[in-house]
Amino acid sequence: MKLSPALIRQHLKEKYSMDDGRLLTEERFFARPLFYEKDEKTLPDRLYLAMQDAVPKADLGTAASSFFIIIRQDGQAEYDGFDNVLEISGSFSICQLFNDIQRIYDFYEEWEQMMNAVLHEEKDLQEMLDRSVKVFGNPVTISTSDLSLIAHSSIMDEEPGLRELIKPDNLYEYGTAFMQDSQYAELRNKKEAFFYPEYITGYRSLCLNVFDRGVYRYRIAIPEIMRKFVPGDVEALVSFGGFISKILEKRSADGKENVHTLHHILLQVVENEEKELAQIEQELFEYGWVPEHRYVCMNFKVPMIDKQNMSVNFICKHIESLVHSSCAFQFESDIVVYINLTRFNGDTEDVFDKLVYFLRDSYLKAGISNEFSGFRYLRYYFKQASAGLSTGSRRNIYQWIHRFDEVALDYLLEQSTAQIPAVLCSSEKLLELKEYDKGHNTEFYETLRVYLNNHLNAVQSAKELFIHRSTFLYRMDRIKELIGLETEDAGMMLYLMISYRLLDMQNL
Repeated sequence: MKLSPALIRQHLKEKYSMDDGRLLTEERFFARPLFYEKDEKTLPDRLYLAMQDAVPKADLGTAASSFFIIIRQDGQAEYDGFDNVLEISGSFSICQLFNDIQRIYDFYEEWEQMMNAVLHEEKDLQEMLDRSVKVFGNPVTISTSDLSLIAHSSIMDEEPGLRELIKPDNLYEYGTAFMQDSQYAELRNKKEAFFYPEYITGYRSLCLNVFDRGVYRYRIAIPEIMRKFVPGDVEALVSFGGFISKILEKRSADGKENVHTLHHILLQVVENEEKELAQIEQELFEYGWVPEHRYVCMNFKVPMIDKQNMSVNFICKHIESLVHSSCAFQFESDIVVYINLTRFNGDTEDVFDKLVYFLRDSYLKAGISNEFSGFRYLRYYFKQASAGLSTGSRRNIYQWIHRFDEVALDYLLEQSTAQIPAVLCSSEKLLELKEYDKGHNTEFYETLRVYLNNHLNAVQSAKELFIHRSTFLYRMDRIKELIGLETEDAGMMLYLMISYRLLDMQNL
């Protein structure tokens, strides 16, 4: 493994006295050190150790592809004009310095071997993240392009101060701000490591994007929270990112054959109405979802900005973090969420409590199905939730959550008038009353409505209309005479009430 002079100096300066202000390269890398011998030809990309006056300045010019660490015991800098020299002052042996530099190389080569083992022996990625904390002096996180956190150093779970960084509410708040930040959008295509400023999270982050066939897929981020960034961090991150890229690419390729995830199973159910019930039950059983459990389905419409920013999966992950035992996924322009209420250990109202602030802060609205057991109508409960959202949003635009059972009647009426206008589906008797009222300045149309709403109770109807009972009875006699009303006909009464609702929906 080759290291940069800047990284080597960073490790040595804790023990040795040197010119810390000299600008050393972080972009060229050199192999393990050799002792400089005047009569030997220097090797390119090699680190050399020498005592003062042992290296003629003329040789430094011809060995520009090598790097020299020179020990000066008089403390006087002599090689200021050379960018391939680091001078160290002090009374110590060159062998001591040699051993210390070897230990630096040992440290990074052991780290590299560990990463190779994770890559080739399919070891746990978590070990790689945890052991890298010692290299970077800070925790490491990996997120997808849609801002979903997929891995982080274990120390972030163990330390209270770091735990705040990965709390679902904080992650969602940061993610929402990132999606609206123009600099974040510009950096999505950056191939080199970069520093992201602290104005959103409160701390700087050293970042590296990971691409798959030229498409931005992941971001490795190191928050500057345990120690300040130092020379060599960028170099280490680039090396680390190379391994992460290969590991994620390998896992992605392996995962293409595994289509039986809970998300994929439920997506297939929503897409394919012909899927066999026995197959659905068998596949869901593997995830502990059984017909005897109670379930509910929710539907969210995805805002156009979220589709453009590819943040739909980020929203899905956040919903799953808020409501455990839930499965959220995208279907066309919707987010579909199935919730196992039995494993959630609550009911629909408890789900509302978990989501109400998220919905408010995200300007999202949700439709929710009736609770159910069994999987025979699993797909249709999504349609229930979708109908609840679409119908409810038209009826009450300021409401966050729309339950299907609260708008079911309006949904039925809308479906009944999908091909024939509401006025043509309504009772001609009511239309006749409306026309009669216009021509004779009467209120028979409204009188009949009140009578039906009060379950044919004349006393209560007269009271509600603020008229005498005898006046009300006179009106009803005239209505019966005009339209042939038969109050004993239950079907006619139901049809009239439905007609009133249809005409109201159309403001007729």
